[in-house]
Amino acid sequence: MDASVREKLRAFVRERLPESRSRHPFDDSDSLFLSGQLSSYDAVELILFMEAEFGIDLAGADFDQMLLDTINSITQLVGTYGNKGLLAAGSGTGIGLP
Repeated sequence: MDASVREKLRAFVRERLPESRSRHPFDDSDSLFLSGQLSSYDAVELILFMEAEFGIDLAGADFDQMLLDTINSITQLVGTYGNKGLLAAGSGTGIGLP
């Protein structure tokens, strides 16, 4: 995976972490949403960012929130579906990582 994708995702997440947390390093395997570090509003912003930056189309897709919970899982999602259009790459019934 292109390191710049991971760095773009990390920068995006870092901007949204609570101020007390954003000054401390976080690991790419740290939980972002299930841990309460980021909110559902942040999830919407992340999805919009991924659509604009990496060409991922999540419109109408059912997916597991675990796919957005860590930098590692988000990076894998981008690597799998970026710039292809999610529904064109999958079955159209939802997503899962291969």
